[in-house]
Amino acid sequence: MIKIYKKEPEKEPVFNNGVLANKSHFNFLKKLYSDPKIYRATEIVNGKKVVTLKKQWHVYYSYRSPYTGLLEKITTRKGINRENTISGREAAAKNLQKAMRRLLQEGYNPFKEKELEKDVNDETYTTVEALNLAYEHKKNSWKESTQNVNITYLNGFIKWLKSKGLDKESIESLTRKHVSFYLGNLIENNKRSNTSRNNHKRFLSSLFSELEEKEIIQDNFIKKIKFLKSTAKKNKPFNEKQLHDILEYTKTNDPYLHKYLKVMWYSFLRPVEITRLKVENINLIDKVIEVETKTGERSYVRIVKPLQFYFNSLELHKYKNDMLIFTKEMEIGYWETKREKSKEDWFSKRFKNVKDHFGLSTDYGVYSFRHTAALSLYYQLTKEGKSEHQAVINIQAIMRHDSEQTTRKYLRDIGGQLPEDWSKDYNYEVL
Repeated sequence: MIKIYKKEPEKEPVFNNGVLANKSHFNFLKKLYSDPKIYRATEIVNGKKVVTLKKQWHVYYSYRSPYTGLLEKITTRKGINRENTISGREAAAKNLQKAMRRLLQEGYNPFKEKELEKDVNDETYTTVEALNLAYEHKKNSWKESTQNVNITYLNGFIKWLKSKGLDKESIESLTRKHVSFYLGNLIENNKRSNTSRNNHKRFLSSLFSELEEKEIIQDNFIKKIKFLKSTAKKNKPFNEKQLHDILEYTKTNDPYLHKYLKVMWYSFLRPVEITRLKVENINLIDKVIEVETKTGERSYVRIVKPLQFYFNSLELHKYKNDMLIFTKEMEIGYWETKREKSKEDWFSKRFKNVKDHFGLSTDYGVYSFRHTAALSLYYQLTKEGKSEHQAVINIQAIMRHDSEQTTRKYLRDIGGQLPEDWSKDYNYEVL
């Protein structure tokens, strides 16, 4: 993008053989370009301005236009924003800065390049072509489960574009208003939640950032669309009777599901983390489970005594390291699926049979066991004499939360940390 920032000559200059010329002798003394500089994006953190990777960096310089005689700002990125570390992006930006400085010294003229681009790079993309291109470039950076969700988001947006006759239009003709209308339609007509709408926005923004990086579009305007306030609805924890009845029922009627729930209860693993467990992840010598988290990162969980007995009973040494602990064959082995979430769903369907047996509402699910385990542990820690703070810190470590604040909010959301009986504090009694 070119931006005029300084008004200079009055007379119209002439461009001959790549050299700026003018009848005025004064213009020969004026510089043709400025030295390239690096723009490092910043953000405010704790009241201080710090360099950030969340926004685009670029190299910029000024070049005297052969048409106006004015110094005009020229920016270029050339892929420096693909670097995802400060040091990496800094190095890439400095290399680009040096390259541009050398080109300018050798007579490079950005205005001549622009004229050439009009002839050579006049290729435009339709909305569908551009979105598919961005998706193909980004999909390898996503987990399989994320790809499955995102392709659904993409197909939904493309379907909407076709319904509005926008699928054959240039991607540059798509506006913030179009996308805002689509996101609003998800809530009004498709009855999606604010959370779902926000997830669609986040996905589309990632595609538009990719298109901006490749200079197919000028700007990712989706970033400017606000997120809607949303609160994810958690499963309710079980009361003591519900928990006892369900565990007794599954022990008799679905022992494999019972084992799955036992692992969740003692390890606090999420459903996706349990279905990813392999033989090689269970270290019975050091009593540690190596966990691949929902985001694909590595984490570690202590194997407590009840789980030591369980994993020892499986005789894991008899199996190959890459075999899964839980499969639909109800034994250690391999489990190939098109969608990773199918594995979670398989256990969820088995638990639905249990829910139906006890007449439990949709407020309850497999996650209810994790929430119930957290409450049980929290209350037991306080009964043993630990302070509220100590109990929260223990829960934070066990559940692998990032902060104490996250754990406190989690406990509040599932009904923990209720105040003691305050009835004695009134100065008037209602009889």
